[in-house]
Amino acid sequence: MSLHDQSHTQGSLLLNLAPAGLPYLLAAAESRGLAARICTPASLSMISNTDVVIWQADEHTDLSDEQIAALSERIRLGASLLLTLGSAPGKLPMRLSVILPTTGWATQINYPDWYRRQQTSVSFCDSEVFPKGEAEGLTFPFFFPIRPFSAVERGEARYERYAQKIAKLNRTVDAGSNTWTRSLLNRDWRVRLSASDRGNSPLLITGRYGAGHVAVLAGHAEAIEGYSGAKSTWSALLRWLTASPAQPVSPLVEPPGIAVQVQHGVASIQITNTSAQPISCNLVVRALTWEGALIGDIPTEPLSLPALGASTQMLPLPEPSSVGYQALSFRHALQLRVGILSADGATLLVEHRVALDLRPDLRVNISAGNLNAVPNPFHTPYAKTLRPFAERMGALISTYAYPPGATVDAAVELSNGLRNLAPFASIHDLTSPQNLSVMALNDDSVNNKTPLDGIQAFSVWRGKSHAENVLQFRFPQEVTVASITLVGTPGESSDGRDHNPATVIITCDGKQVARITDLDARFQAGYGQASLTLSPYQVEELTLRFPWPNTEKGRRRAEPWLAEVLIDGWIGEPSSPVHQQLIVTLEDAMTDTSVEILRQSIVLTAGARRSVQASFTMPILQSDMGFYRLRARYGNADNAVAILDTSGKKVLPPITDILPEDAASLGFIVTRGFRNVFNIGTGTAEIGPTWAQPDDLIWAYSRQLKQIHREARTQASKLYVTDDDMRHYATPWKSFSNGEFFYEIATPLLVERMEAQPNWSKCSEVTLEHSDRWDTGPEMKSLHSWQDFVEFDRELRRNGHPGLRGKTRHEIADEIHDEHESAWQGWHLHRYTGAVSELRKAFANKQKELTIIAQGLPIVAGESGDALAATIRGMSDDSTWGIVADSIPLTTGRQLAEVAWNPVWKISTQGMWAYNSGVLNNEHWHSPVGTTEPSRRTMYNRAWRGMVWADGTYGSVYSFGFNSNVGASYTMADNDWQQWWLMQQRHCLLWPEQPLGAGLVLSSAFFADPAHLQFSCGDALEANPLLPQYAMAFEKLYMAGVSISFGANASTLDRWTGNAPLILFNPDAFSEEEVSSVLRIQARGVPIAACGSLRSGPALRLYNVPGIFQVEQDPASLSQEAASQLASSLHRALRLPIVFPSGTTGYGFLMGATKFIVLEDWQEEGREVVLLVQARTSAKIANACDVNEHTRLNARAEGTMWAITVPLRPGDGTIIALTEEV
Repeated sequence: MSLHDQSHTQGSLLLNLAPAGLPYLLAAAESRGLAARICTPASLSMISNTDVVIWQADEHTDLSDEQIAALSERIRLGASLLLTLGSAPGKLPMRLSVILPTTGWATQINYPDWYRRQQTSVSFCDSEVFPKGEAEGLTFPFFFPIRPFSAVERGEARYERYAQKIAKLNRTVDAGSNTWTRSLLNRDWRVRLSASDRGNSPLLITGRYGAGHVAVLAGHAEAIEGYSGAKSTWSALLRWLTASPAQPVSPLVEPPGIAVQVQHGVASIQITNTSAQPISCNLVVRALTWEGALIGDIPTEPLSLPALGASTQMLPLPEPSSVGYQALSFRHALQLRVGILSADGATLLVEHRVALDLRPDLRVNISAGNLNAVPNPFHTPYAKTLRPFAERMGALISTYAYPPGATVDAAVELSNGLRNLAPFASIHDLTSPQNLSVMALNDDSVNNKTPLDGIQAFSVWRGKSHAENVLQFRFPQEVTVASITLVGTPGESSDGRDHNPATVIITCDGKQVARITDLDARFQAGYGQASLTLSPYQVEELTLRFPWPNTEKGRRRAEPWLAEVLIDGWIGEPSSPVHQQLIVTLEDAMTDTSVEILRQSIVLTAGARRSVQASFTMPILQSDMGFYRLRARYGNADNAVAILDTSGKKVLPPITDILPEDAASLGFIVTRGFRNVFNIGTGTAEIGPTWAQPDDLIWAYSRQLKQIHREARTQASKLYVTDDDMRHYATPWKSFSNGEFFYEIATPLLVERMEAQPNWSKCSEVTLEHSDRWDTGPEMKSLHSWQDFVEFDRELRRNGHPGLRGKTRHEIADEIHDEHESAWQGWHLHRYTGAVSELRKAFANKQKELTIIAQGLPIVAGESGDALAATIRGMSDDSTWGIVADSIPLTTGRQLAEVAWNPVWKISTQGMWAYNSGVLNNEHWHSPVGTTEPSRRTMYNRAWRGMVWADGTYGSVYSFGFNSNVGASYTMADNDWQQWWLMQQRHCLLWPEQPLGAGLVLSSAFFADPAHLQFSCGDALEANPLLPQYAMAFEKLYMAGVSISFGANASTLDRWTGNAPLILFNPDAFSEEEVSSVLRIQARGVPIAACGSLRSGPALRLYNVPGIFQVEQDPASLSQEAASQLASSLHRALRLPIVFPSGTTGYGFLMGATKFIVLEDWQEEGREVVLLVQARTSAKIANACDVNEHTRLNARAEGTMWAITVPLRPGDGTIIALTEEV
């Protein structure tokens, strides 16, 4: 068949792939009468409406915006597209997302060179596309995670309201774009092939764009060609792609009208034909949560409208449920995008957007005490520990945890017929008409944020200082206003009192109706919210005037800040008065019993609001924890809030234990950090906003105090001669050119600088806070400057060895790493440990305890790590920017590997929220955005993992909380803050005392031996090849359903007294002593699996030992199917206590006698699942509850297991608590 680029007739198959590798595709095309032709980017505008395009996205085939527009137009008019994905598709799939049934963002995942991408096979084959199961045996050597929409991307749609630069698209989009929720022309997204992995990942997704058919294959086209049923699979795909070619229809002069009404959870959508001719059309209804996050399309039927007639479709709307999105359970409200397409689907005739508040007029809300009003009763991080959380202004957050016997001052708020009318209004700052921050006042979000990272967003209005500020709300129709709430900042915060307005004058349609002069007191009483009750006024224009206050002695005033203005009232007729009983109860989720707290008869007039206090004492604990729901009922209105009863005896301590707020400290970041030690010159005196400054850059470069890799070459390609670049990548762990080690000079100067700080005399602890490019120690790959070589040469000669022979950088680097690697490593390690020891002594001589904190951990094995750990502590593994291959389990595996390498490090956990993907969030890291479900799944994945510590004790892998190196989103509503707070509290108050699952054990003994010494303090996965292998093994086993609860180093096993099953990761490298420890614990009944050959060295003693299950495969290299088979074998051999349902993974731990099981949904479908947990011997009764919601779960005996029915939200992480009774 001739393949060339030329004009073509209808029915062509257009390819950008080399035809020689696709013989079965060409044969299938020929059998369907499709003439195959080569397609180039330049010829995309010449595609015919009946052509089929198969385009493989890879690094060599990008398209311009103009070419993408041309292709999109041809697809809209009826052509078809199959996009396949090469090994490095780049940004093209996402840039094509306007027409695809997936956004394609995951094709930008950066897989490290060492990462072994997983082979998978088809597990589900849709009969509509493959009626004979043609693709049932298809195998993909690799695939990208694609979904119609994934859990982690749903939150990005919340930013569609803002104009922003999206680097992933190479585009800047306007406010109101459909980047993530997509055009209504893009519809009918269906999964046609799924993988055999734990999450049943889609391998083929189809959809419609306009009149065209579109499909995306998760791998490359060659995957099909290598399959025995290749021709029939291609034939089935081509049959779907060429099905029912659209017949163009004439555009309508007048678009149909759309009217939406809702009753009893059903939308009545009336479509009216305004023309004198009958028409056929298609209805598309896309549902979003009130946040703007995608739910999906509601199924509809094609419409036939008579001339000047109408048709109505009744569509059930998404309801709140335990298997639906959590946002809907918080607030039953939706956004609907309703569109009418022409009969051929090619034209969007009209689109109507409507916001639906589906809550009843009568509402009740209950809080277990405002978080800002309740002092922390536990030794844990609290409301001010995380800086981004402290920016929440006046967000309403209910307190979660109390100790037994504590008094809870609950607050119940009743309202009758009130809704927040502010979102209906346009807002104008009459004092500063160009002030864009007014967008924050009615966006249902609370956060102290202004534009960053290319996002033109404000979540706080900022007025003008020393002036009267005037805000005007203009409604499209007359509304009735009953009350106004100003959301400012709590009075005790650092800035709150200064930026809260002092007085407000309220004007309705030009008439002054109120002047409130005590806003300070109201903000303080309302913990950042000032409520103003009015006599109801009908109004179209509401004006708020904030006069600048008179000067007060001792009181500073600054420009006013407001996060929200809530305008409560109604549109149309008021509601009816209500007289009901308010009943408040405390429900025990474990026992399904309740205690009445309050019963009171209350009358609510129309448009009224009333607050009621209900105080009670927390019950005495009957077990390790009490999981309660505080519920308020008033008539048909019902609302509940979770409340935890715990003694808090074992908790995650706050990072302030080692980093007190009053400690003297110095912060170090990139080359700018050298300014903390030296007066570097008189060049650029001003310090700008960027990390590095011209002076410190040149100062560091001129002294070679920068990261220089082995491959660096000196090039005089710029004005200043550098080794490789002019970046701010500093490192202090080296010598000056005269041979003096940096810290020999810096240590006394640092003490001198710290002594000058005003709080030096008051504090007993000091901190050196290392940040970017100031690692916890030397990154070995970056220590290849000339002075490194010169000083090492001197070291060799001092120890009686010949010096280095090489003359060029290349020769010297090769000589060092080929002939002197262990000596090179040992020399740097000796200088490093010595420097840290001298720093510690220098401050100890001043009666100060020194802590060095940074991101990342030193990968130092053996006794050297013990010496460093007393000073280097509180650091955190980077779970944000440092997410590996966008895999949360792989990143957790790295964390366990880092600590297990030498379990002496006392690290802190990061407490971020909504940072669920590096691809999605790195470009706006100051403001990561997400939704509840994947945010919980991300944090729960690592929150309660354990470690066997150096002394043999077991505990959380984390010693402190919290660190954070990112911010919070612009769209943080009260629900987001509340869910974030619940996550923080659970992370701190649930403590893993014992594992309920296996431990993954490694040995680092080989690399602690001076003859094989290897260490580094930069990227852990580049420090030693064993660590990425461990992380991959963890990911493969965990994602196959193996509960891996903890990590361990083989050197600790002789002191460990536990009995949890162990998986020996690298036993072939175990020392004699470590093998002896394994045999001893195996003899006392610990189930053990050993990976590797076990045919040589000390590991030979483990070979064929009864009770040690041998895994000869490398777990890191397993395919999906092989990992699943191994997981089944491990369940049997190790007697693992948890069996996870299909589509989920997790792990467990014990706190006292209570079993906790973390359950993560990777199938991303809301559903009920059955979790199996090993029953305790002689246990007769099980009580279980969902810790996310504090709701009772059904637990029944099934053989020796408890079968627990668990409702799962899509893409969620949840925790199940289980107690047993004999």
